[in-house]
Amino acid sequence: MFTGPGTSSCRGFTLLETLVAMALLAMALTFVGRLVLTSRQSLELSLSRSRAHQQADALLTALQALPDGHVWLEEGVILHPGGGGMRLQGTVQSWPGKPTLGRIEVNASWDRTGGGQGQFQLRGLRRSGGRP
Repeated sequence: MFTGPGTSSCRGFTLLETLVAMALLAMALTFVGRLVLTSRQSLELSLSRSRAHQQADALLTALQALPDGHVWLEEGVILHPGGGGMRLQGTVQSWPGKPTLGRIEVNASWDRTGGGQGQFQLRGLRRSGGRP
């Protein structure tokens, strides 16, 4: 069957339709790439905070278990475990009016991957004699 000028029996995509589809695909891939990058940064932040919390908790437990008169109980302690700019500082202060109790504070700080610094503080109690 004969088709006249301007009509075609072969259907396909026009150049404009192809360009619009490519632009939409490029925007979708950009969005997915940014989502992956943000997810990775969140994961790294979570992992570094988790490591810092584990180290701080271990220091708090150690300070609870130390025998009376240990130098860390008198002067405090500053540790730099592992790497990544992590710093732990533990102090023990006597509880006002309770000579057998001490207040333990452990401050943790670390360098964040994207810049800046993360930090938090753990607190606990210590009985004389080093029993938790």
